[in-house]
Amino acid sequence: MDESLFRRVKLAAARQDRQISEVLAEAVEQYLSDKSEGSSKKGIVESSWGALSLDRRDVVRIMADEDGFLGA
Repeated sequence: MDESLFRRVKLAAARQDRQISEVLAEAVEQYLSDKSEGSSKKGIVESSWGALSLDRRDVVRIMADEDGFLGA
């Protein structure tokens, strides 16, 4: 799994006070459910928009943790 994706999963699990495996299982279940229902449903971006509400301080802290992101 891509390192940045795994960091996002860990962050989501921590914010929701859940195990990483629970977050991954939910994501896979949602993905497979959406795939089996066809393309008439909303896409993953549209259906998950705003799922992680972060305030500005959290966004800046996360970006600062990414090496070179703010300096680019």
